[in-house]
Amino acid sequence: MVFEKVAAKYDDKGRRNLVPTGEPDIHYPCDDVLVAVGQENSFPWIERDIGLDFDRWGMPVVDKVTMQSSLPNVFFGGDAAFGPKNIIWAVAHGHDAAISIDKFCQGEDVAQRPPPLVNLVSQKMGIHEWSYDNDVSNDKRYRVPLKDKGNRAQGHPRRGRARLR
Repeated sequence: MVFEKVAAKYDDKGRRNLVPTGEPDIHYPCDDVLVAVGQENSFPWIERDIGLDFDRWGMPVVDKVTMQSSLPNVFFGGDAAFGPKNIIWAVAHGHDAAISIDKFCQGEDVAQRPPPLVNLVSQKMGIHEWSYDNDVSNDKRYRVPLKDKGNRAQGHPRRGRARLR
């Protein structure tokens, strides 16, 4: 595994950016690497001249309400839209994107949202009937217990390279 050492630099708005220190990469031999999801998004496979706008971090520019990108028929949600958050937000984004996609396909204004507390129910799918809602719970969060240092994986893989702070 190869790690790149970085330092935190803050811009004039107080946002943190990780900048390579220029120190030599750190190499660790290993048999297995656990890949962590939600670390970083990378869209090198999207052609940059098709009408999608990207921000300075390489993330697609997405409307926070409709999940619509600068290319009207492309929608993003979850980590792909706003970077790492949690599964609750990703599900809510998927719900909002589904509403927008349906409205877009029907030729309706995607900015017109259903009233609060409307519960959308899909058609019957096999033996199950599915219903969706995007209510985000603000329940108390609990700290996840940590394992002993000797038993846990080291580093956070990042496209084959991890960064140490």
